[in-house]
Amino acid sequence: MIRQRWRLILLTLIVGVGIAAVAATATQAGGTKSVTIKVWDDQAYGVGNSYANYFNQVNVAFQRKYPNINVQFVAFPNAGYEARLRAAIATHSGPDVFSTANFGDEFYDGIIPIDTFLKKDKKLRNQVLAIDQRLSATHKRTLVAPWGLAGRILLYNKALFRQAGLDANHPPADLASFLSACQALNKAGIIPMHIGTKDGVQLYVNSVILGAQALTPAEQFADRSTQLPFTSPDFEEGMKATLQMYKAGCFGSDTLSKNSGDTVSDFDAGKTAMRPDNRILSVLFKELGKDNVSFMLYPRLPSSKYPGPVTVLGARHGFAMTKWAKQDAAWKYIKFLISPLGQEILWRRVQILPGNTAVNIREIAGDPVHKAFLQTFLGPHHLTSHYGAVPGFSAGHFDNFNRLAPEVLSGDLSLDDFFQKLEAYRLANPGTP
Repeated sequence: MIRQRWRLILLTLIVGVGIAAVAATATQAGGTKSVTIKVWDDQAYGVGNSYANYFNQVNVAFQRKYPNINVQFVAFPNAGYEARLRAAIATHSGPDVFSTANFGDEFYDGIIPIDTFLKKDKKLRNQVLAIDQRLSATHKRTLVAPWGLAGRILLYNKALFRQAGLDANHPPADLASFLSACQALNKAGIIPMHIGTKDGVQLYVNSVILGAQALTPAEQFADRSTQLPFTSPDFEEGMKATLQMYKAGCFGSDTLSKNSGDTVSDFDAGKTAMRPDNRILSVLFKELGKDNVSFMLYPRLPSSKYPGPVTVLGARHGFAMTKWAKQDAAWKYIKFLISPLGQEILWRRVQILPGNTAVNIREIAGDPVHKAFLQTFLGPHHLTSHYGAVPGFSAGHFDNFNRLAPEVLSGDLSLDDFFQKLEAYRLANPGTP
């Protein structure tokens, strides 16, 4: 009788320990205790149904995986978002997780650098692209997790290429053949790219993408922190090539009288042969014919320091974690956003290039053109691309470039004077935000 009683006591202890172990394991894995995290977003890509549906779907998928973590998601208008965020962080009253388009430097005192967590997850660290492109030039750390990529391309209309006698299946890969293609299109009465350059924005983008070929990764980083002189010969390559494109008629005859957004839609209507972009919207297949839409990388320059055609590949946006966040839950959320599943949902819903090399390209591509697009940036040879340089990354330098660049095309300002003026501004305004 005594022996049976001790057996019962021992069995009770074993069961109790087992239950405690299971409970502890559950807590460690995401746990049974309910946790709520606040997530802020700035609606940087609009308030359309596809973008709203993306966050709805990703939040549902996240909470299916972590049922004990509740997501309190708030989308604010883009206007005034940064100011709202700064005020909240200053008083430690803001969210656990928030989206941002910058590198996180201005929020440094209120956030936990994301590389704190990525260092412990080498598998994810190796999958996620643009980690280095998100590196803070000031703090030499990755403060923000990159979310989605921008892979710069030129869309082109294959039917118009054929009409001009060009090989629609093999678009120009170097600058010389690109200029020849522009001349052939003009000769056939087809506008190559009808893009306004009056405000300088498209000139900036074009010269950045082309000029980045002449910069090593180290020079790109120095450039981002405004430590690379504008008088460097490397910088001139992008603007020289842009000037050559203009003289070859690649931008249309009235480019200097139009702003950047005035005529971009002409490609969608089948009026122009090419258009710069960072994604391929499926609606174009319907408007132009599914067999007529394709893409090419920007032409390779003779001075390129890379072996093949390259392009700027950079992070579109990012997510950061505040110092007062519920860290375990907040990191699980950010990790899910940049995971293969989170990035596949991003692609399916918004067609933003996923930034994780482990996504299933075959499953999500949908058509041969998108498959080639994804393979170009996510396949093994994405290493021939590089995280792009942005001359004078700060807003002040950007505005200065945009103001002066149209004068180079019009002939009112020489290239030498153009870069001298940019360099004088850089020296007078080091690191201007």
